[in-house]
Amino acid sequence: MADPARIPWGIFFAFPLALLPAFPLAFLIVLFLALAPATAAAHPMGSFSVNHYTKLTLTPDSIYVRHLLDLAEVPSFPVLQALDRNADGLIEAHEKDAYLDSFFAANDTLYTCDLNRFPVPLERTFANVLVREGEGGLQQVVIGVDRAGRIPQKSRGALILGHYRDASFPSRVGWKEIAIETRGVTLVRSTVDPGDPTDGLTKYPEDFGRVPPQESEVRFSFGSGDLPAGEGADRFPVPEAASSRPAGRIAWIAIALAVAAAAFLAGRGGRPGKSS
Repeated sequence: MADPARIPWGIFFAFPLALLPAFPLAFLIVLFLALAPATAAAHPMGSFSVNHYTKLTLTPDSIYVRHLLDLAEVPSFPVLQALDRNADGLIEAHEKDAYLDSFFAANDTLYTCDLNRFPVPLERTFANVLVREGEGGLQQVVIGVDRAGRIPQKSRGALILGHYRDASFPSRVGWKEIAIETRGVTLVRSTVDPGDPTDGLTKYPEDFGRVPPQESEVRFSFGSGDLPAGEGADRFPVPEAASSRPAGRIAWIAIALAVAAAAFLAGRGGRPGKSS
């Protein structure tokens, strides 16, 4: 990613100013990011990213799912507005509860789990929203939820085939990680590495290569008993996904401005102005 201190941000100022009357919110977001000091805590996956973390904990009688959504500065902006319902600059407990109720009403069906091909209802046991400082005076939002489901009695003690899918924010770039933990059972196979490289998105590896993980679903098998000594869980065959690393901040700003310009011209019937 390019060093922000070396980027000539001034070349972007004239065009956003022209968009201010039609797109005040987009203008403010772009301007904040452009003026952000080099020392600001920019999101490591880019200011437009939505980053996912899922941890499955498998036990003899239950499956527990922890899901975190780590929103960078731009996707956090509308969430913060929705959180602060009375616009007093404070996010109170009842405002958090109201936002989470509406968020889960819209998104709960996007998180699905089945065991031995039977759907397993996942009941929410805990949820919270955290706000932290981001870049250029903007803030970043983390939404977390814990869910739990019961393993059917007839499946306990035998080999269980599982499938979990997170279908939320499919078009947003970012880190998408699934980790698996076992308690009292043995993981036999999995389509993902069960490790937890970010420790719950608290640290993003700097050497992950050109492509961040894009794990939005996992197939796995587990059961009672232990694997033979010296053996670990096998990997199911997984086709390689073709994706790219989130672009640097300058590229995202250029894309945002291009989209805003297209919308602006479309609103004027595609005519930038009268010809002489």
